Amino acid sequence: MKARFRSVAAIALLACAGAATADTITANYSAPFFNGPNVFGLIGGQTSVPATLINGTRTDTPGVGGANADIPVNFPAFCVEVNQDVVVNGGPDYTHNVVPLLGSSTIPISGTSVFFDAARTDRMERLWGTFYDNPTAQSVPDFSTAFQMAVWEIAFDNDMNLSTGNNVVTSAPGATLAVAQGWLDVIAGGGGTNMQLYLLQSDSAQDLITPGPAPAPGSAALLGLGGLISFRRRRH
Repeated sequence: MKARFRSVAAIALLACAGAATADTITANYSAPFFNGPNVFGLIGGQTSVPATLINGTRTDTPGVGGANADIPVNFPAFCVEVNQDVVVNGGPDYTHNVVPLLGSSTIPISGTSVFFDAARTDRMERLWGTFYDNPTAQSVPDFSTAFQMAVWEIAFDNDMNLSTGNNVVTSAPGATLAVAQGWLDVIAGGGGTNMQLYLLQSDSAQDLITPGPAPAPGSAALLGLGGLISFRRRRH
């Protein structure tokens, strides 16, 4: 009886390992507000960069040939690497590796990579889950710019303050800067609701973040199976 349950457990572990394997996404990207405000400061060693939402449109077939099956055809993304350009507004297709944000790192062409440890991941996922789809947040002027500034602060700094630390914004629309800092204050205080995020990794384009899927039914089933295995072992 014990041998049988060990075999089942091994199958479950193999299934989990297979689910963790990185897949890819090929998409074309455009920035609808690319001509909006630039942010001037020390972000990633840069001086002036556009802070904006990046819209992705997939040109692969989801779930086919190693392509990620979960990200929709049209998806929002924000930059977590500013030392590399991504062609926008009708540029070429780019292929990214798709990996869970937690435990992942950016792949920079120059500069220092960003490692998404538990604290950084939690803050980024609470920022997205609390403010991205929030109608009140999206109603503020330059919402896209404010959100990108908050994303960069979490990615490149630890103090959650746009005026101090490694990521200092020295020039941005005043109201937009205040909105971004207000969101960061909420997240720094432990508030908000998490949204699972993916990191899109590339050695030829900006690394991006985008929402991940809800936990798959199979994951819940494996968790249940693990509980069953533990229960049966205690009884025997």
